[in-house]
Amino acid sequence: MRTPKEKKPMSGSQTQAALSSPPPSTLDLIVRGRGLVAAGRAREALALAQEALRLEPRDADALYLLGEAHYRCGELDLAEMRLRQAIQANGKVPLFHSKLGNVLQDRGAVDEAIRAYRRAIRLKPDFAEPHNDLGTAYFAKGDAARAAQAYLKAAELRPDHAVAHANLGSVYRALGLAREARRALQRELALRVYRTLRGLARLRRPTALEAAKRQLEEGHTTLAARMARRALEQQPNNAAALALFGVAQERLDQSAEALTSLERAVSLSPRDAALRAKLGRLLASRGEQARAIAELEECLRLQPRSPKALTALAELYLGKRDFERAEELARAAVNLDANAAGHLLLGEALLKLGRTQEAETELRTAIALDAENVDARARLADLLRNGGRLAEAEACLGEALAIDPESPAAILGLALVQRDRGQPDAAIEHLEHALRLAPGLGGQTLHAALRRPHPRGRAALSPSAQSTPRRSPGPRRPRPRAGRPAALRGGF
Repeated sequence: MRTPKEKKPMSGSQTQAALSSPPPSTLDLIVRGRGLVAAGRAREALALAQEALRLEPRDADALYLLGEAHYRCGELDLAEMRLRQAIQANGKVPLFHSKLGNVLQDRGAVDEAIRAYRRAIRLKPDFAEPHNDLGTAYFAKGDAARAAQAYLKAAELRPDHAVAHANLGSVYRALGLAREARRALQRELALRVYRTLRGLARLRRPTALEAAKRQLEEGHTTLAARMARRALEQQPNNAAALALFGVAQERLDQSAEALTSLERAVSLSPRDAALRAKLGRLLASRGEQARAIAELEECLRLQPRSPKALTALAELYLGKRDFERAEELARAAVNLDANAAGHLLLGEALLKLGRTQEAETELRTAIALDAENVDARARLADLLRNGGRLAEAEACLGEALAIDPESPAAILGLALVQRDRGQPDAAIEHLEHALRLAPGLGGQTLHAALRRPHPRGRAALSPSAQSTPRRSPGPRRPRPRAGRPAALRGGF
């Protein structure tokens, strides 16, 4: 029988180094735990998450790690509890809502999962994962057409998203579109091969800044901010780290701190057009219009063909009521990049100029480019209502609320349609609902107007007519047949 080898005693310097090394911080434990989850060792990650919570019991990132580890271990009750606690500690992180949606979907609460994915998308519209998972939820409900729209949006946001292309292939096959299904699945296979080869070529460990950037892209905003702060401790004058830190702070509603970080980044790298565009957009969100315009104009001087800078500047001129300049900039933006946001902005400018027919065309183009765009549908409904086309406006709002039942703009639009139809009771109910969802909506004046007696008298409404808006019925969809390819879900 072999006896175990005795360990060699440590030298004096080794002993001193071991004693003097600081214990791991909460961030160290969370980063190591995330690595274990990614490596399929979720059970080991549980211990690290619990240790992180012992150090900081209300830490949102530690609560999320614990919830994700429980989810990977198949412990859905514990996963849901911890993820809800993480959201309660910090509800501004899109990844928390997206992961909660996955747990809810696995528990069979598909409608609640859809609401969670919607919340994640509202926090970060360019986050591909909740779009992909939203498609999976629609597919589970038998709504293949809407599932395809969500998968297409995920693939548009992340062209290398292999799982989104695989899901798109499955849903196309369910819709009987064999050629499109084959093309999507071929794309998915090519992406998987490419990613494998790229992984073999990149065997080095990512830098702290690269890891922080990846967390930000994946919607884990708080962890990205902490990792960027650590990178700045090592390199205080790193413009890229300052920019990433500033973007993370902005998403966490730390506007003043984000401004300081981005201003420092621009001072270190004044000819970086992308940095100036970020700073300009932040200044615009803070209401500092003059400074925002100056930064965005400088961005365009450095990089004249920047669609994001053109769009942001067009929005500012729209707010300044310089509608001709807003139209010019928005048109330049959509000529460079025909996206839904640009066409929506162009439609707004044309509407202000009184060119309603052109505005309607642009708004319908925005919807065609992004079928899930609730804001474009709400704005189109407003245009239709102002033109006296109340039935069309109501149908358009019904489509918007079918996509997002908690859209304040769509609910407010429905209140206005009901007001114009002489239904003040129903209008007040929907307006109050919109104000509960978005207290800063600015509908208090309208609320007071609706409370006054209507010239034609208050309409007598049945209780059902006064209820909250329902989903538009639409055509019935067949349930998934046995043997239908199951949609995949992307991981993190």
